[in-house]
Amino acid sequence: MLFCSRPCELKSARPVGRARRVGRARRVGRALSSVSVAGVSKSFGPHRVLSEVDLSVEPGEFLVLLGRSGSGKSTLLRVIAGLERIEAGSVELDGVLVSGGPTHVPTEARNLGMVFQDGALFPHLTVARNVGFGLPRPERKGGPRVEEMLDLVGMAGLGERMPHELSGGQRQRVALARALAPRPSVMLLDEPFANLDFELRLGLRREVRRLLGESGVSVILVTHDRNEALALGDRIAVLEESRITQCDTPSDLYRHPRTRWAAHVLGEAAFVSPSNQPLPLLRSWCAELAAVRQPLEDSTMVIRPEDLTLVGSGFVGSGFVDSLGESRYLRETEAEPKEGLLGATVVRTEYQGGSHLLWCRCPELGDEGPEFVVRVFGSCPGVGETVRLALNV
Repeated sequence: MLFCSRPCELKSARPVGRARRVGRARRVGRALSSVSVAGVSKSFGPHRVLSEVDLSVEPGEFLVLLGRSGSGKSTLLRVIAGLERIEAGSVELDGVLVSGGPTHVPTEARNLGMVFQDGALFPHLTVARNVGFGLPRPERKGGPRVEEMLDLVGMAGLGERMPHELSGGQRQRVALARALAPRPSVMLLDEPFANLDFELRLGLRREVRRLLGESGVSVILVTHDRNEALALGDRIAVLEESRITQCDTPSDLYRHPRTRWAAHVLGEAAFVSPSNQPLPLLRSWCAELAAVRQPLEDSTMVIRPEDLTLVGSGFVGSGFVDSLGESRYLRETEAEPKEGLLGATVVRTEYQGGSHLLWCRCPELGDEGPEFVVRVFGSCPGVGETVRLALNV
């Protein structure tokens, strides 16, 4: 579904944002809009969905809202769009109040484009007329902009088809093209790639990222896909239990999460607290990690798969490719001294094509201890096999 209209009278109080993005937008003659959410709360009956949420989006920035189902990310997007009224707080577009108190600027006056997950189309209009719906009247039946958008989403030559003649993925691509066509000041995307096959999803999101970046449009994307968030976002805002718990660049969020959920949502991790850790080796690991990264708010350290090297019976290391291009392991006789190695048992494996992920537990810590995750290339030990883990910092 698309909501887009002619720009309303929103005037910026002062220029903000990165110079690179501002300059790019000026070159293409675009007006800039920023988004500011301050203290926004929203409930559905007794259920609080958003609790005093604060968020700012720079002009031209690509911001990702990441969280589990029910975290409030889609509701926040709908609040910014004007599809939901708020109970407290405010929403501003380019410094002008659009939601808050008695003020509620309707969606069609906010100069934005929006694509929902279901990508609803007008069933009585052709593909081309759907794409051209938000364009000036002479261009609605077709023209260069419509053709450009259809080509972008891989639908060239299908402009005369009707929505019922398309697959679910094709309908979503048309919805995305329709939202992009009028060049909105703000784009709101609610998992627009979810219904696409893997290869098309990867290719389309790269092309859309490039196109939106060059246009200078501000973008807010909702997703539960961590890889999508890392690949697309200038910043990622993590939602947890109706609040934004952290908003940071992808690399800073991955390496320096503040909460367990923020750490977990971006990748596999083991959590080790030095304060109640019975094993001196793990306390030593925590000290080494604390020298290069921040612990969580409760002083717990996050250990990622890339932080560990696996040492098993007859091989050592997380695997590497030798000069002949063959994956292999070092024999124990070639290994470093065995000091500082943690004994563990493989409890689960997951094949991922060119590598395996292994989940390992330390018998001394029992079932309540952390599961360490390590990535192994080539052949790997099986479930139940004893291995040793070394910290690789």
